[in-house]
Amino acid sequence: MKKLISVLLILTTVSALLVGCGTSQNSKTSKNVEKSEADKIIEQAEKMTLEELYKKAIEESNGKIMYGIGNSSRGATAATGFIEALQKIDSSYNGTIEWSQPKNNSIFTLLNADITSSSHTYSMTLIQDGNQN
Repeated sequence: MKKLISVLLILTTVSALLVGCGTSQNSKTSKNVEKSEADKIIEQAEKMTLEELYKKAIEESNGKIMYGIGNSSRGATAATGFIEALQKIDSSYNGTIEWSQPKNNSIFTLLNADITSSSHTYSMTLIQDGNQN
C-alpha cells in the first residue's frame, strides 16, 4: 500500500511540475498573484481521498502510456502495483507505465532535458540513495 501511495504522490508531483514548467516568475502564490496551474492541482489533490485520487488517475491516464524513470527497480514494482490498484476500481482500465532505469547517472541529464523541453515524456520518477538506511 505504501508503494501505491508513493507512486500516486510521484504522479501528482511530476504532473504538477510538468504543468508548472514554462510558467512565468509570477506563478508564485501570494495574496496579489494568481495561483499557477500546478498550485491549483496540488491544492485540489490535497483535499481528495485516496479513492478520489485513484479515480482522477483513471480519468487522466486510461488508454495512455505513462513513462517513468528512476535509479531503482522499485519504481517498476510500484508502477505495476499502481496499475493493479486502478484496475480494481475500474476493471476496464488499460493505461500502462513503461519504466526505464538509465545507467551511469544519465538519469539527471535525461530528466533535465525533459523538464526544459517543450514536450515532456516522463510522468514520474523515483530517485533513491541506496546508501541511506
